[in-house]
Amino acid sequence: MPDLHELHRHARAIFHHALTAVDPRPITKDAITNLKISSPIYSIAIGKAATSMALGLDDALGDKLSAGVSVSTTLHQSSRWQSFIGGHPLPNEASLAAARAAIALLDRANNEQATILFLISGGGSAMIEWPVSDDISLEDLRSANQTLVSCGASISEINSVRRAFSAVKGGGLARRAPHSQIVTLIVSDTNPGDEASVASGPTLNPPLEAPSAIEVVSTITSRPCCLTRS
Repeated sequence: MPDLHELHRHARAIFHHALTAVDPRPITKDAITNLKISSPIYSIAIGKAATSMALGLDDALGDKLSAGVSVSTTLHQSSRWQSFIGGHPLPNEASLAAARAAIALLDRANNEQATILFLISGGGSAMIEWPVSDDISLEDLRSANQTLVSCGASISEINSVRRAFSAVKGGGLARRAPHSQIVTLIVSDTNPGDEASVASGPTLNPPLEAPSAIEVVSTITSRPCCLTRS
């Protein structure tokens, strides 16, 4: 009969090794260490792995990092970073505050023609948000997200509608700094080639095959669950 204590010890060792192998902190440090950057450096870290990725960036750059904005599920304790705990799975007031801080940082970096390092990971779609129009409220954003999820929309469909409402998704953040050099590092749990889905792609254009928001809304609102909610 197997020694259950020994099996438990091996299982914990395997689990610990797996977590260590995918730890975003050393991976980010290694990726940044190889970059040759001569301009001022700013960073925006978004998603569940943002704090770990920001720590890896700090390890690699130290005082070379001018400033950063981090929004995640935990705060990044650093004088160089503005840190926020954004909403998840729905955006909240902190999600808007994080977007305001990110936009201000991007404007500053753009004026300096600086390098901006985006550190992107899953969960970021709700954690940072800014409506594309003043007519769209936070409650509108929350309601749309909740309806899409409850009606069984796919991630591609959800992201299409999110991008239509948002000034930061679908490359929106990157477009704020046209005079800066932008580098994006992504910790992805999506299929290869689908990196634009991670955090709804704040630095990446939508896939060419992505459905339009109008198509998604027309499809979703015809489903029984949405008809019941209306």
